[in-house]
Amino acid sequence: GNVLSEVIKYRQTHDNLETYTLGSGNWQLLGPTPVPNNGTGQLNGNGRLTCITFHPNDANTIFVGAPSGGLWKTTDNGATWTQYATGLTRLGVSSIVVHPSSPNTIYIGTGDRDAGDAPGYGVWRTLDGGLTWASHNNGMGNRTINELIMDPNNSNIMVAAGSNGLIYRTVDGGAIWTQSASLGINPKDIAYHPTNSNIAYASGTELHKSTDGGASWTQITNGVPGGVQRIALAVSPNQPNWVYLLAGGGSGLVGIY
Repeated sequence: GNVLSEVIKYRQTHDNLETYTLGSGNWQLLGPTPVPNNGTGQLNGNGRLTCITFHPNDANTIFVGAPSGGLWKTTDNGATWTQYATGLTRLGVSSIVVHPSSPNTIYIGTGDRDAGDAPGYGVWRTLDGGLTWASHNNGMGNRTINELIMDPNNSNIMVAAGSNGLIYRTVDGGAIWTQSASLGINPKDIAYHPTNSNIAYASGTELHKSTDGGASWTQITNGVPGGVQRIALAVSPNQPNWVYLLAGGGSGLVGIY
């Protein structure tokens, strides 16, 4: 119908923006497998995935989150996948954190951070490896959580970036969350400094930094591009004082900093 025609027209006029360069990685499709042709020219049977997280000590166990498809887990290095959604009110998952020493304890940030296909219900937790889930959002309520990170030196401390521009922090394993900042942006990326968890970073259309473990935040503007639609950030243990920013605008890549 008209919707399909518009989708095809959009792709025809935007394909020139969707150009990718082959890297040195060795990726292969692990599923889902194709279903009968969906008429759009796009891949069949494949929905968006928002996040991927690895088990801390079992390389064959991997978790992925879907923006409207829940949390999926493989224990055979991707050969087969099982959905774990018992108890979840909605199926939007945008972030996954696995407890490093008690990997049956898993936290997820709920909601679809990119397109809003599923509403957010704050942070949820499982204590049995994903078999059952319960809300763990006291103090933040029903918010879409863009990203959730855990202090590598203290698993009771976590920081959550909400799509409402708020940063939440817990010091008791998520029993209670408190608002630590209202950034005025939609912070989609947050990260700890690789060797000093007192330092944390958050980015959306701006870059913000914390020097007290996420309790307070200050905008960083020196050298950071303004007027962009999104800034993604990354850090690496190889160079712990380096922070990488990838800035995008309406016509594509603005720059890497």
